[in-house]
Amino acid sequence: MTVAAEAGESTNARRATGRRIRGAMLLLALATVPGVRADPAAGTCAIGTLTHRAAQATCEIGQAAEARRLRVEILVSGVHDDSQAALSVALDGTPIRCAEGDRTLISGPDGDEGDLVLVCRFTAQAAPGKVTADLSIHHVQVDEVRLLPDLPPAR
Repeated sequence: MTVAAEAGESTNARRATGRRIRGAMLLLALATVPGVRADPAAGTCAIGTLTHRAAQATCEIGQAAEARRLRVEILVSGVHDDSQAALSVALDGTPIRCAEGDRTLISGPDGDEGDLVLVCRFTAQAAPGKVTADLSIHHVQVDEVRLLPDLPPAR
């Protein structure tokens, strides 16, 4: 084999290795994309917007036999001294007043740190509908958005 042929094989091997590394990096990046999870009993969700300043998830709620209690949960991480987050939720375009005691704000200066969950509980009628969860953020990583039935606490 000539030196030129060996050099060509070496170049091809480096290119193949580079492609494998880029492919692995892409898979790793896709694996860290924030998720949306919905309980089938509550509805199905999709993230429409996700930037370093805002996140928006839309959840379709199917027909039910009667009105039901639901909750939107947004899991965030990396909260520190200058982090901020505010959650607002709408049902079919009408703003929802979250239940008393729900956590819809994060303020790092108030001592919030680490991994936290924002929650908004509400009642949805039996008819199908669309829930939109808007989150404004500053120095917060959005990890997951969930729409779940709001079950009463176990006794």
